[in-house]
Amino acid sequence: MTSVAEPGSSHFKSNLRAASGLFYGVLEIFFGLGTIYMTSVIVSRTVNVSDFGVWSTAIQAVTLISLLTSLRAEVTLAQVIGRARGAHSHAPYRTITLTGFLLVTVFSGAVSLVLVVIGASVGDGTEVLAIIGLTLTPISLMLVLVGVQRGQERMRASTITRVVPYLIWLVAAIGLAIAHASLKTFAAVYTMTISASIAVQLMVYWQSSNRQWGIASDDTIHTETRSMRSTYLRLMLVTGLPLGLAMLLDQGQNQLSGYVVILSQGATKAGIYNAGYWMASILSKGLVAIIGIFVPLTARLLAENNLNMARSVYQRVTRWVFLPTLIAAATAFVYAPTVLCIYGREYASGSTAFRILIVGFVINVLFGPNRAFLIASNRGHLILYSTLLTTALTLMVSVVLVPQWGIEGAAVAAAINIILGNLWASGWLWFTLHTQPFTRPYLNLISFGTLSAAVLGSGMLALTGSTLLGAILFGLLYSLLLLLWVWKSGFADGEDRELGHYLLRRIRPSRA
Repeated sequence: MTSVAEPGSSHFKSNLRAASGLFYGVLEIFFGLGTIYMTSVIVSRTVNVSDFGVWSTAIQAVTLISLLTSLRAEVTLAQVIGRARGAHSHAPYRTITLTGFLLVTVFSGAVSLVLVVIGASVGDGTEVLAIIGLTLTPISLMLVLVGVQRGQERMRASTITRVVPYLIWLVAAIGLAIAHASLKTFAAVYTMTISASIAVQLMVYWQSSNRQWGIASDDTIHTETRSMRSTYLRLMLVTGLPLGLAMLLDQGQNQLSGYVVILSQGATKAGIYNAGYWMASILSKGLVAIIGIFVPLTARLLAENNLNMARSVYQRVTRWVFLPTLIAAATAFVYAPTVLCIYGREYASGSTAFRILIVGFVINVLFGPNRAFLIASNRGHLILYSTLLTTALTLMVSVVLVPQWGIEGAAVAAAINIILGNLWASGWLWFTLHTQPFTRPYLNLISFGTLSAAVLGSGMLALTGSTLLGAILFGLLYSLLLLLWVWKSGFADGEDRELGHYLLRRIRPSRA
């Protein structure tokens, strides 16, 4: 492979440190989401389906707010792309803090109000939605402060500190489940645990770094110049703000169908739909995991006018991420009722909606990190336009389909939203950079994987039925079949191995 940059150069190292921040940020997101999924299973096993519908609706709003409070990650992305193009590498943290306060106060307040209104409309569980909804704004403000503080500390150490609240909440949820606590108790303990944990983090950062409320007192911050603020704001307007809004709207539009379900079909149907949606959305997390490495690397390649190498990285990353996703998706699709029984037997009735959602999320992975490629090429505004259009379309389709088809209609609306967003991003990627992921080896994988899953799945269902043992056996046999095909077909070549070694070498120095 062609060398991307001189590893010893200071320009490369500064870009790499920012990439490290994104990498550890992705790890935090994964740990947080994993804890949310685990505790949601615990809650679903403790309370009835209707109460779980209320709980899952509230937690969806919490995850939406958490995206807004990841302002530091969006700032880091703006810096990564700015550095690749020779822009100033320092961000004025006072400006970041004040901007974060403004955005979080307005947005989290609006989401809190929406939750309270939904609770009043649903009737049952109003108190739970109100408890979580009314605490979103103060929790969000504290998260912004912690995020800005962490932007000035070593990322690896701060990542360890960040996971503490999730661990505390996981232990608390297990204890509440053993005690057969009510949904209202779960909500109260959740908000108190997260709020107290974040407050402790603030105190630790304040004492250890002698900084107050996210505004440092050292010379770097006091010498914040007009040029620095101007450069930062320009980067945020061009790159960070469109990306942040796109992330928020994208997550929000994915939740629109669930909100329509709870308002038109009731909390019980919402619980069944949300369980299937969360399980299906796990399929796309592998794609999210590589963005922290993919964006800085691709931005650097494009800044050096090395489009061919960037295109090759995109194509190879896409097909290797799709391989394990296909195995997980096929297993979940064939044994949908069994997978949903993780939440409880009552949730197996959402199998059809679950399968529709699986198709949507598999297509999301099928196109690869197309949006990340547009971001790296400084075309994040195109994603914002796409998200605005698909958000409006998703709302209209949900309002029409959900009252008629129930949770299956909500799943169709969500799948349409995912597919249209990917078609838009991939279309712009082709028209602007003539880049697409569908190489011959990738197309062979798609065709062979789909056909073999259909044949093997039909046979396994006939032999074992929709049982847990059958799902495990199918997953093992299908994995072995695909791995054997990868070995015999020449799917992996020398450039794949070289790319893997290259990325590993780039990650290791970032720990320094």
